[in-house]
Amino acid sequence: QSLPPCQLVPIPLHRQKQKQRGFNQAERIAAGFCRLTGYPLFPQALQRLKNTQPLFSLSPDARQRELQSALQVGKQFNRQRPWLIVDDIVTTGSTAREAKRVIEHQGGNVLGLLAIATPPFKAEGEFPHQNRDPLK
Repeated sequence: QSLPPCQLVPIPLHRQKQKQRGFNQAERIAAGFCRLTGYPLFPQALQRLKNTQPLFSLSPDARQRELQSALQVGKQFNRQRPWLIVDDIVTTGSTAREAKRVIEHQGGNVLGLLAIATPPFKAEGEFPHQNRDPLK
C-alpha cells in the first residue's frame, strides 16, 4: 500500500489562546479535510512558543516581527512526506511563511497552503493577492 502524497499540519495556537478559545479552528478545518481525503493529520507537528498578539491589525512588516521565533517543530514532526500547511484565514501570508520556514529549516518539504478565507476581493474577480504566492 502506498503512502498518501502529503501530510497536514494546522497552524498552531499558543496553549493559553487555545485554552481560552477551547479549540483551534485551523486544526478543525484540517481534520475535516483529512476525513475527506484520507491524508494524515499531525496537529502537533508545529507548536507555537510565543503568545503573539492578534495579527489582523498589524502591518505586514510588524506581522513578520511579531512571528519571529513564535513557531517551532513539535513532537509529531517528520520528514517522511511533504507537508500541507492549513490555516483558517490568510491575509498577508506571514504566518504561513513562518511555518514554512520552520518546517524547511528542519529538512521538511512544504507543498502548499490550504485556507478557507482571505481578505475581501478588491474588484469583481480580482483576488487580493493575485499573482502572489502567500508562501513566498
